[in-house]
Amino acid sequence: MEEANDAASAYARAVAPVLGLLTGREAALEIGAGTGIFLAHLAAVGFVKLVGVEPSTEAILAALPEHRRWLREGVFEENDFERESFDLICCFMTLEHVRDPSDLARSALRLLRPRGVFLTVTHNYRSPVNRLLGKKSPIIDIEHMQLFSDNSIKELLGRAGFKNINVAGFANRYSLRYWLRLAPLPSSLKNIFVQIIDLPFMRKRKLSLNVGNMLAWGFKGHDG
Repeated sequence: MEEANDAASAYARAVAPVLGLLTGREAALEIGAGTGIFLAHLAAVGFVKLVGVEPSTEAILAALPEHRRWLREGVFEENDFERESFDLICCFMTLEHVRDPSDLARSALRLLRPRGVFLTVTHNYRSPVNRLLGKKSPIIDIEHMQLFSDNSIKELLGRAGFKNINVAGFANRYSLRYWLRLAPLPSSLKNIFVQIIDLPFMRKRKLSLNVGNMLAWGFKGHDG
């Protein structure tokens, strides 16, 4: 739960400038909403109708009761929603797991109102940290059906019909233990570091790092 909260806080900081460009804040949809933590951030900045689609029963059961009311268990299906019914659609760390991300992007375009925005967070396999780590990077994962670069995510959104497309990197803030778990280090060395970060004055410390994640967004035009 702590890591989900940390991730949602990072997304909220990253998307704040984009949300400032929206003309409406009536309805928002999150595809792959987890426990609904990010939806709570959207509620705090004025969104009225919130919907989160999440395939994991465990994630929904772990959600706070006040967040669970926004969540629908299942896989995202465009036909479950009315066209042009959302001002914002978010899809964080989910596109890599989708068989046809271009199909999802086109669905998002149809569900957005004019001037609405689609926001997605993915790994950037061409970022300095991922190029340095190569095959040892955590993004090389059997669950990832594809990986993106800043150019390929722009191309995907452009082909789907989005306008004013932008991409930006951002920092994630997690506990030292979480970063250590991801680090490509031998177990013997990790065990030494675990003893250090488990010291009382280190346990609650968090570290902000840009680890190659990117935020991409595009707007629906009047004729989209």
